[in-house]
Amino acid sequence: MICKETFLRVHGLQIHARRVRNLQHQMKQGFAVPKEDGRGKHGNYPHKFQDEAVQSVREFLNTIPKYNSHYSRQQNPNRVYLDCDLTTASIFQDKYSEYCKGKQVPAVSESKFREIFVSEFNIGFKLPKSDTCSKCDEFLIAINNPELCAEAVTEKKQQYELHLKKADRGQNMIVFNCSG
Repeated sequence: MICKETFLRVHGLQIHARRVRNLQHQMKQGFAVPKEDGRGKHGNYPHKFQDEAVQSVREFLNTIPKYNSHYSRQQNPNRVYLDCDLTTASIFQDKYSEYCKGKQVPAVSESKFREIFVSEFNIGFKLPKSDTCSKCDEFLIAINNPELCAEAVTEKKQQYELHLKKADRGQNMIVFNCSG
């Protein structure tokens, strides 16, 4: 047998005496190999958001009406845009909070909301363009709104197609009058 103090000094473990004491204790309990470090492996994470709350953010963000860009579709075809009057803070405070209350689901913090918004969704805020048609934008938002029933969406699509036909006719009249 060797004295514990001597063992610690010989191996330079004076500052690690507690580790050696833990190993001794485990050996006495019958462990042939030291137990794996258990730090961070517990299930008690008081600040972790519930999966239900995180999923509610995703569901909420999918319900918001979005635009497709007229201008940058070729550079980034999957990017969609929200109205330029909105911000992530205003969406969180005004709409998401009400959504959670209505659905009776737990809400996440604003920073977690922003993290999910930025990392999982390819959403931008629509910049006002001078040559976009507000009527087209209005129809597209209504058509892509998941809260509308199928009949209302069909009606909006028909109105949108009629609007596009009128715009084409108007454009053709301008070209015809200029060339004639």
